[in-house]
Amino acid sequence: MRRSRGKTPWIAICIASIGLMAILAYWLIVLVVGRFVSARESERHVYDIESSREFLTDEDAIRLAEETMVAEGYKLADWKPEGSSWTRSPSGKKDRYLSRSGLDPHAGYVVFVDAESGRRSRIVEISVTGRRATTYVLIPK
Repeated sequence: MRRSRGKTPWIAICIASIGLMAILAYWLIVLVVGRFVSARESERHVYDIESSREFLTDEDAIRLAEETMVAEGYKLADWKPEGSSWTRSPSGKKDRYLSRSGLDPHAGYVVFVDAESGRRSRIVEISVTGRRATTYVLIPK
């Protein structure tokens, strides 16, 4: 039985081409999705916090979230914070507005809903490092 050695390089080239196209398609999808997601986020806002605390308090979170909403041009009369009852601070106090990150006691988010309809929402992500808070508004789909 004879083997044709002339076809082997073409098979390798085809397999390599398919692999390269798959990698390019993957990165194209990542870029498109990344742009779509980032278009739904506001710019980052950095605030200095008066005192360094053991964890992000519900009171600090709502104050920072409201400041961020105003900085992004939202009128607080049109948006109200939605209460959250499923997280607690590390001290055991029930959070009213802050949905706390389970991994980081200095991070979480506050949800605002349209004051009239209660349907549309905006999420303010908050992360505190030392005496600095970084926030941004996320518009869910």
